[in-house]
Amino acid sequence: MGDRETSGIDLDLRQRFNSKDYGSLKLGSQISHVLRFAEPLSTGEPLTDGAGSNQFGSIPKWRAVSDATWEIGAWSTTLTWNYVGGYDQAFASDTATATAKYVDSFNTFDLTASWKLAKDTTLTTKVINLSNTRPPWDSSTDFFDHTQADPRDRFASAKLTYKF
Repeated sequence: MGDRETSGIDLDLRQRFNSKDYGSLKLGSQISHVLRFAEPLSTGEPLTDGAGSNQFGSIPKWRAVSDATWEIGAWSTTLTWNYVGGYDQAFASDTATATAKYVDSFNTFDLTASWKLAKDTTLTTKVINLSNTRPPWDSSTDFFDHTQADPRDRFASAKLTYKF
C-alpha cells in the first residue's frame, strides 16, 4: 500500500467533587477530533484525506464519551453520554439514493447503578442505550455502520460480584 498520514487531538478531562453530606460527584469526558486521515487511493497516487468520511472505513471527525458518577454510601450511579459525529458518504451501496450523501451524528445514553451489599459483594445493573436510539442509516451498508454503533438497541444487564 504505502503512506498514511494521521493527525488529531485527544482530550481526557476529569474532575471530582467531594461533600461530607452528599457523597462524591465525578465528571469525565474523553473527546477525540480527527484532523487528518490520508492515504493514497492506489499505489503511486497522491494522498486523499478521508477524515470525516467513509473513504477508508468510517472515520467521523468527532467522537466523545462523557460521564457523571455520583457515589454516596453503598450506592453508585453513572450516566454516560456517547457521541459519534456524522460523516460524508464517499461510498454507498447500489440501493442508495442520490440524496444519501451524509451519515448523521448520533447520541446514546447509558445508565449504571451499583449497590455494595457487603464488603466483598456488589450488585450492578446497567442499561445500554437508555433511550433506545437507533443508529443513523448508512447507505454504504444498507442499514448502519456496525463499527460506529451497537446493533443491540437498548440492552439491560445485571451482575452480582463476589470477591474472595
